[in-house]
Amino acid sequence: MRWTTVRALCRRLTVAAVTLTMVTGSLPAGAFAETLTTDGTFVQTDNGQAADAAPADSADAQTSDSASADTAPDAGAADPTALDAGDTPTPPAFEIASAAGLTGAGQTESTPAGTLATDLVEGKELAEQQKQEETAEAEATWNEDLGLWMTSKGATGVKDEYDDGYVAGEQTPAQYYFSIDSLTNEISIEYGDAGITTLEVPSTIDDKNVVSLTGMGSAALTSITFAPNSHVRSVGGLGGSSIKEIALPDSVEELKSYAFYKSKTLQTVTWPNNAAFTTIPEQAFKECEQLDDNVVATLPPSVKTIDYLVFAYCGVPQFYVSDTTVLTFTQIDVPGTVERIERYAFEGCSFVSSVTIGDGVKYIGAHAFASLDPAIAGKEIVLPKSVEMIEWGAFENTRYGNETNSNAVALRVMNPDLQFGEAGYSGDYNERVTIDGVTYAIPFSEGQTIYAYATDSTGNPSMVKKFADAVADRKDSVDSSKPAYTFEWMGEAAQVTGKLPQGAAAVLVQAGQSTPLAVGDDGSFTADALSKTAATLRISLSGYYDMVLARPGDQMTGTWNIGEIKAEDFTKIPASRAIELNVGYLEPIVGQDKTERIELDSLDNIDLTVKSGGKTLKPAKGDKENDFRIQGTALVVSQAIADADQDLEITLEPKDSLRLGGATATVKPSAGKVDIDLKPWGTATVTTKGDYQAPTACWCSVRPTAS
Repeated sequence: MRWTTVRALCRRLTVAAVTLTMVTGSLPAGAFAETLTTDGTFVQTDNGQAADAAPADSADAQTSDSASADTAPDAGAADPTALDAGDTPTPPAFEIASAAGLTGAGQTESTPAGTLATDLVEGKELAEQQKQEETAEAEATWNEDLGLWMTSKGATGVKDEYDDGYVAGEQTPAQYYFSIDSLTNEISIEYGDAGITTLEVPSTIDDKNVVSLTGMGSAALTSITFAPNSHVRSVGGLGGSSIKEIALPDSVEELKSYAFYKSKTLQTVTWPNNAAFTTIPEQAFKECEQLDDNVVATLPPSVKTIDYLVFAYCGVPQFYVSDTTVLTFTQIDVPGTVERIERYAFEGCSFVSSVTIGDGVKYIGAHAFASLDPAIAGKEIVLPKSVEMIEWGAFENTRYGNETNSNAVALRVMNPDLQFGEAGYSGDYNERVTIDGVTYAIPFSEGQTIYAYATDSTGNPSMVKKFADAVADRKDSVDSSKPAYTFEWMGEAAQVTGKLPQGAAAVLVQAGQSTPLAVGDDGSFTADALSKTAATLRISLSGYYDMVLARPGDQMTGTWNIGEIKAEDFTKIPASRAIELNVGYLEPIVGQDKTERIELDSLDNIDLTVKSGGKTLKPAKGDKENDFRIQGTALVVSQAIADADQDLEITLEPKDSLRLGGATATVKPSAGKVDIDLKPWGTATVTTKGDYQAPTACWCSVRPTAS
């Protein structure tokens, strides 16, 4: 007969697996026993069946054995002693009984006869109880219909009528649904109920790491946060939600395409500090009506690419009322740590009237900054020297359809080796030019003035100059009395010269770049400048308000002589209102195990925030006074703030070009001076993980945060 496995639960809750050739014994009238068979099922046997199954006596058994031995089996009959497929050879019964402590059929040395059946029943009940307890303790349950796990951990809200498991009239907790990777045992949240109103994404569910979040685009969702020690590496599918802000944990390595697409209430984003976070993917923030333009300005240094349509049509409210609607996306400030701005990245941001491109950007794609605010007309956008290529109509702000040239911008090209992208875009047929046998898509727009170098770095005609020659005869398609494009060449030499009082310093600002000037012992200076480029000269003298001189671009030819500036020409700052900011950083001395403190003579490339009593103070703008203004390296506060003499919290955040980390200091106005040490960027080993790949180490530049 087939071997039968019995799981016997002893009174001391000790479970032993025993393999028997036969289970025998007598039961009271009406009782039954259960045995656990090899396929994991219980088989009931009542008293009568047990008696029928038992041999009458040992003699009958011997007779039966003899008969079996004398009678040859049929040719086609199965050998009753042969093991079935998958069976395991069984030791002799006496060895099993001895190992299990059995001294008789169905009993142990300490167990009365007839209790094995009771133990088996109790064992089954205990197994069921344990299963129920485990299910009750679990944070998630399996949904057979959806083929996903589900939980309410970290979520608030009740199921919507279209959610799975909704019951009319009941307040059923809303849930979200996830899968578990069979290789990594990691959790990916796939989507959530429409009724979820807030969600704190847990670090783990049932001790498994949550690594991905998507499918939470319900309009009911007003808040999403991440638990401490988050493991989430990928975030997406939040488009259409009603969240106003999101702080991405430092574990995040990627956003999914369309991550926040049409999140009409989203305003602020706190970016992760993660070297693996390198790309803002296509359409990630497209049509975010209330997005703050600081979201772009604060992109972390790890981000190298702003992809296709990422910020297109941002800051464009569905309903706009002049002088009433608050506009949040009015300027674009791309950090110099970004290298690529892909096609249409900022297209249609129709309330943007200012664009700054950081020195470090290498590539600007087709129509990347097309169709901005008409108020940008006549303003200048500087393409820093780092820009190597510009594609078709990158700043196409000239007209919509056949309208007149209403919003042409001026472009200043600082790289003499700038290249154009080749033609081939859909719609560029009328905006092509052939140069040296190659057909290019025209990157400029009719009505624009382009400031550029006529020669490249090798002394040959630059690409812009070749383009100018190729289109010299083209007229504006709307006003044929005007050329299609106007070019101004920056090759001519220009200089700034003058004499300053002893102790004074000067900074020349052109095309968004600040250059400290070398001043001689007698106060005289001469500096090279960009021709035909507007210039601002800011002169600082300790204890006095800065003096600012300016000259328009059309006058920046030849030499700009400012003459002699004397101390009495400055306006003195009341000593009680000035706080000297002694800002510096430690730099290693080459060849020595020492450092020296380098002090900054200007705060031009540093963003400064001042708080008092938790309130952020307002800086002065132009001639309009406010809570404070920066004069050279001094913080000049208003008389009211000076009189209050309360602690001021001063936070410095250097721009990326300085490669310095931020710092915060606290000082009272009466102190008159404070030392602030910035931290140079360094290197660190960062571990990144790809899908099902072993971790790899990479060296990267790390920008420390303020301490």
